[in-house]
Amino acid sequence: MKIRIVHFTPREGSRTKQLLDAVRGNLHGDVTERDLVSHPLAPLNTDMAGFFGSAEAVQERELLKEADLLILAFPTWNYSMPTQVKTWVDAVAVANETFSYVGPAPMAGKKVLIVNTAGTDYETMPFPETAVEAARNMFERLMKLDVEVLRVWGTDSVPAEEVESRMVAALQKAAEIGASYR
Repeated sequence: MKIRIVHFTPREGSRTKQLLDAVRGNLHGDVTERDLVSHPLAPLNTDMAGFFGSAEAVQERELLKEADLLILAFPTWNYSMPTQVKTWVDAVAVANETFSYVGPAPMAGKKVLIVNTAGTDYETMPFPETAVEAARNMFERLMKLDVEVLRVWGTDSVPAEEVESRMVAALQKAAEIGASYR
C-alpha cells in the first residue's frame, strides 16, 4: 500500500502529533511524507496559473494520485485549519486532475484519514466544527474519496482528567486504525 502523510504539527509533543505518531507506528506500506511546518507550499495569490502549475504543487498532486491512502494531520486553530494546510488542499484540488465536476472522479475510492485535535469541545458549542468538515467536504464530496476521521476535541476546554481519558481512547484507536491499513 502506498501511503502519503501530510501534516502540520508545529509543536513537538502536541496531541495531534501524538495521534499521528500512533497511526504512523502501526502502518504497513510505502510511506512518503510532507511536513508543512518545515516545507510549506507558497500560498495562493493572484497568480493562479503559477500556483497550480508550480513544480511543488504538481509534485504534490502526483504523490497524492499515486497513494492508496492519504493521512492529513492538523490541529484546529481559531475554528479553522491552519493556512499551511488549506494551501496544500488548494494545491491538490484541481478540476479534471484530482476531481471532476462532471463524469467519473479520477481518484474515487481512495482512502483519507484526517487526524485532528481542537481545544474547543464542539459537542458543547452552539456552532459546528468547520476545519475537519472543510477537509471532509473537499475529499469526500468533491474528490469522492473514502474519508475516516480521528479526532479529539476539548483539549483546552475540558478538565485535564477528561482530556487524558479522551487521548488514551484516541491513541488506542489510532494504533488500531494504523494497523488496519494494509
